[in-house]
Amino acid sequence: EEEFYAGRPVLTVNRVGAGQAFYMGACSGPEFYRHWLSDVCKQCGAAPALPPVEGVEVTERENENGTFLFVLNHNETPALQPLSAPCRDLLGGARYEAGDSAALPAKGVMILERIV
Repeated sequence: EEEFYAGRPVLTVNRVGAGQAFYMGACSGPEFYRHWLSDVCKQCGAAPALPPVEGVEVTERENENGTFLFVLNHNETPALQPLSAPCRDLLGGARYEAGDSAALPAKGVMILERIV
């Protein structure tokens, strides 16, 4: 409503083939982006590899040997990462069941293998 944003769209979408691109014409706060991205992910059927934990990064990789989760705690304090499937910690050897939480030390790293 102010400055060069006045009278312009806040958000537009351009559909191309099976995909879509969003254009944001606003500066908003983290809470807005968190909710908006959550809605976009739900609409697209995208889901996190593990339940989100503030300051913890999870990357999933899959190959012919299985599915692996790289879990990095960027926090200066320990974090508990809930697990949604049985896993084995390849660095520490611990085994987890679905519903367990893995304890990550401050700045800690885990490599988890999903057990099928």
